[in-house]
Amino acid sequence: MNREEKYEQALEFEREIERWKKDMDDWYFSVKEEDERDSMLFYIRKDYIKEIDRKHKKLAEFFQKEKNKMEQELNVKIDLKETTIIKKQKKSLNREIKALRREIERYEERIYKSSDEFYHEVYIIGLREKLREVQINPNEVLYEREDKKFYFFKKRGTGELVRVRK
Repeated sequence: MNREEKYEQALEFEREIERWKKDMDDWYFSVKEEDERDSMLFYIRKDYIKEIDRKHKKLAEFFQKEKNKMEQELNVKIDLKETTIIKKQKKSLNREIKALRREIERYEERIYKSSDEFYHEVYIIGLREKLREVQINPNEVLYEREDKKFYFFKKRGTGELVRVRK
């Protein structure tokens, strides 16, 4: 191999290194952008879940107080052994419980709908894999709640609640 060929080979090697560096830079910046986007999503999602939990707790406390009041009334009626009144009380208690549950659902739905479109899109994209595991169309998801072990998805339309292990 003569001097010119060696020089040409060295130049080609340098060009290859430059291409490799450029590819690495592109990769690094794309990964960095993904990380920034993911961390932003994490915080948005965290705030959203905190808000739902806060409102859910308030409603749950109210629900518990009402339930306790009615149960106390029920216990008084049970002591009096007035069975027809007890049945009516049970029915009204069940109606009250159902109404409060619906109120909780409406609250959560309102929170979900009031969140901006960007968040909705990002949120659905982020959950798409989890949704695929249980064969749910992401467009059908009404809201999602999370606890330590599960994601809870409520399907739009049917209202079916689906639980998916993390």
